[in-house]
Amino acid sequence: MATSSYKCPNCNADIPFDASSGKLKCKYCGTEYDVENLKAFDVEKKVKTDVCDWNIKDQKTVAVDGKISYVCPSCGGEVVGDENMSATSCPYCGTAIIVGEKLSGILEPNLIIPFKLTKEDAKKAYAKFISKKKLLPNDFKVNNIIDKLNDIYVPYWLFNGDVSGQARFRATRTRGYVDGDYRIEETSHYLVYRDGEATFDKVPVDASTKLDDALLDALEPFDYTEAKPFNNAYLASHLADKYDQDQDESIKKANERMRNTVQSMLASSAIGYDTLLPESCSFQVANGSAAYALLPIYIFSTKYNGKIYQFAMNGQTGKFTGDLPMDKSKAIKSCLITFLIAFAIVYIIMILLIGGF
Repeated sequence: MATSSYKCPNCNADIPFDASSGKLKCKYCGTEYDVENLKAFDVEKKVKTDVCDWNIKDQKTVAVDGKISYVCPSCGGEVVGDENMSATSCPYCGTAIIVGEKLSGILEPNLIIPFKLTKEDAKKAYAKFISKKKLLPNDFKVNNIIDKLNDIYVPYWLFNGDVSGQARFRATRTRGYVDGDYRIEETSHYLVYRDGEATFDKVPVDASTKLDDALLDALEPFDYTEAKPFNNAYLASHLADKYDQDQDESIKKANERMRNTVQSMLASSAIGYDTLLPESCSFQVANGSAAYALLPIYIFSTKYNGKIYQFAMNGQTGKFTGDLPMDKSKAIKSCLITFLIAFAIVYIIMILLIGGF
């Protein structure tokens, strides 16, 4: 025998049919629903499934006369550079010996953003970055030397598409009022549905598995208005990473980034609620396409107490990020000082309140 049941939009409990009222009534929150209205609501507000129409085309290769592929025997990192370029260590793991092989062709990028900042700019940015970190060990600040600074064109896939999205949220509004000797707080529950459309242009996904995604994500955004059609001349005196993640592998991350953006956009349109919790979200992509681009990034590495620390700077905007060692004694002292200051503030407030009485 087939059975069916409805869930209460307010509290998600099962709502049985109440014969006395002729409606569905939730025994937990007491809300009543007309059968036909609830059925129509359930049909209309059902979130769609994801449908992504990506029109991905193969790229052609470009001649790279005078270029050599440097392959790290330790981590497998591979970059492209001039045949006369001195490449004595891997920009990814710092391993010393790199093997060079002449190339006959590489995948041709559609776009490239040329380096706008110099290595001197990168060194100054690094000095400024560490100068602001109060919990750094003193000897790191004094003796730290950059072991390797590389200017690399990192491969990215840039995704475009027309996106429509639907999201369902659980929301509440709370109001308080006085009834005789009682202070009453009343909370109303809502099931909120939103849909909308957006056009995405150049959603970036790095196409290299050798670099930390979090490190590269922190360097965004790039200014794509300064992107140029690819030309071999831009690679002169620079390294260029070879992509090892194709469009199909990168689409998953692009979809995730677009979904999160759509959900945030739809949530921002649901105003007037005290709480708003996402329940489900779906999106559909139409006219999807991807472009292959090289973006300028400086990669730093330094070693401290046997551990390699890596930093990166956006070679166009100067945005800087990286991981640093921490002096545990300084961290403990900082926490203690913060606690004592907070305790002193609370103590003073209590004294003032007691004195007021």
